[in-house]
Amino acid sequence: MDPQNVEVQTNPELVKGAEIVLPSPDLKKDLPFFLKRLGFRLDKIFPADDPSVAVISGHGVSIRLDRDAQTRCIACVSIAMTLKNLPMARLS
Repeated sequence: MDPQNVEVQTNPELVKGAEIVLPSPDLKKDLPFFLKRLGFRLDKIFPADDPSVAVISGHGVSIRLDRDAQTRCIACVSIAMTLKNLPMARLS
């Protein structure tokens, strides 16, 4: 277990939000599917010059589509936790 994540597990009051992280090697192809076909809303996309991450939400869930997420197996999913006054932690 990553030592950076230990405090998150012991102090949930530090958590500001959470997103399910899905690999998305091609955001231009994947975004229309989630936005138009499934009805999600685009919340964030970055960086502006060459987007590699898009955060979408809808139906009670937030999803982070990440071009650089690990893609070594189809069932690998992680949760990105946004923490109060701390950098993002990733739980796999």
